[in-house]
Amino acid sequence: MIKAGVSVRPKKENKKVTPLYAKTSSKKRPKPAKQSARQWLVRGLLVVMGLICLSSLFQIRRTQQATASVKEEMKAAEAALLSEENNLAYLKDQETLLENEDYVAKLARSRFYLSKDDEIIFSLPEDNDSKQAKAFNKAYLKEQENAKKQNQ
Repeated sequence: MIKAGVSVRPKKENKKVTPLYAKTSSKKRPKPAKQSARQWLVRGLLVVMGLICLSSLFQIRRTQQATASVKEEMKAAEAALLSEENNLAYLKDQETLLENEDYVAKLARSRFYLSKDDEIIFSLPEDNDSKQAKAFNKAYLKEQENAKKQNQ
């Protein structure tokens, strides 16, 4: 029974199909050149992508190191700034103290042994323990040694 509108073709033998016994031979077929070229292309792309990833990782590491060094510099700069701010505050306090005449007079009397008219200053051993007194004593001793060397 033939249906209307459907043509029936005679069956032709397909020459592209190989029998199963032909594939079981001991010889291996060489791969086509197209597949080999594709494999090289895929391998090449993988190598290029790997190199790009490695270079990116090295660049990220360098950036992290640079960031760490900049952070250390910032900490050092902040510490220096804090030190300078403390120094500035100390100097401003000294400025306000030096504007007071009573403080300046007390400072001159204690450090430089300045006296008022008809006043005698006695230096006690406790006073000589101060840093300023030690510096004056060292300078005095050096002058004494230099004078002895010149006399000889």
